[in-house]
Amino acid sequence: MHAMNPVRVEFVRSSVAKLYNREHMFATRHLEGLTVLDVGCGGGLLAESLARLGAQVTAIDPSAENIQAASYHSSFDPLTRSIQYSNCTIGMIDIPDCYTALMPFNVMIVTESYE
Repeated sequence: MHAMNPVRVEFVRSSVAKLYNREHMFATRHLEGLTVLDVGCGGGLLAESLARLGAQVTAIDPSAENIQAASYHSSFDPLTRSIQYSNCTIGMIDIPDCYTALMPFNVMIVTESYE
C-alpha cells in the first residue's frame, strides 16, 4: 500500500487539476478547497495525502479497526486532523436521494474496495 500511494496521489492530483482547470497552480495547491470522499479508506493513507494537498476529506470504511487506526494516526498532523472518518459503507448512507447526499463532494475515490 505504501509503495502504491505516491502513484495514486499523483494520478488523483493531476486528474483533478485537469478536471477543475487548476494546472496553472502549484501542484501542492491543486486540491485546495475541494471536497473529497474516500470510499474504503482503510488506514487513511490516501486520505491523509489528499488532505495534505489541501482537500477537505471525508473517509469511510466498513472496518471499525481501520477507522480507529486512521483517526488515531491523522490526529498527530495538523494538516490531517480535519479528516472526517466514518465507520460505514456507501450503501449505509440513509438518505432517500443518494445523489443529493453525494453532491457536496467534488471528488469521489474508490480504491481497493472488494464487495
